[in-house]
Amino acid sequence: MQNFLDPEHLRAGSDFVHMVEGTLLSVAALMALGEVKSPSSWFRWGWPLVLCLTGFFLPLYMFLHRGFSKADSQQVQLLVIAGLICVAGLYEMVSHSREEMETWGCVSGLLFVVIGALFCVHTQHGSEGAMRYALLFHRILGSVFILSGLSKFMYALSRKAYLGYVWGFMLLMAGFLLASYREPKGAYEPQKVTITSEEIQQLMQR
Repeated sequence: MQNFLDPEHLRAGSDFVHMVEGTLLSVAALMALGEVKSPSSWFRWGWPLVLCLTGFFLPLYMFLHRGFSKADSQQVQLLVIAGLICVAGLYEMVSHSREEMETWGCVSGLLFVVIGALFCVHTQHGSEGAMRYALLFHRILGSVFILSGLSKFMYALSRKAYLGYVWGFMLLMAGFLLASYREPKGAYEPQKVTITSEEIQQLMQR
């Protein structure tokens, strides 16, 4: 299905998804910061729920708008990232409901580290310049996710407030980066392959 969408529509769709995902992630981050200040408030359940919505939206849009192809490594990576975000949100809700699992919140921190690593190696499509820009941007985004995950991991173990604020702020930065990302010119454009007459002769001789 995706092959019938022209590059302009693919770029517009990608920009829309990045904006929605980034906005939802930013809302979750603000709620997480609110939980640090008021642990017993509704923020405690709010941000994991919004996190689940963040992970659920991506595959929903992908299947309804673009379709899904297992041959496209970019889509496979995005599906894995969305699944990990959902798992992190669900795990936080479960751990909040059981006091003996409170310190297990470090697991969601590790999930954010994995998400960040996946963003760092995220597959890109398009011209060489567009892929270079997109890869650099997603590596920065991935690094922020990794820092967010590490701070969440330490906060879950120590429950020190300053680590909670660091974790929430880093997640907010990740959300801002996602929401502000726009596909560069040349993204999703088919790459042109040039071949010389000498190369054609060499291929024919084989």
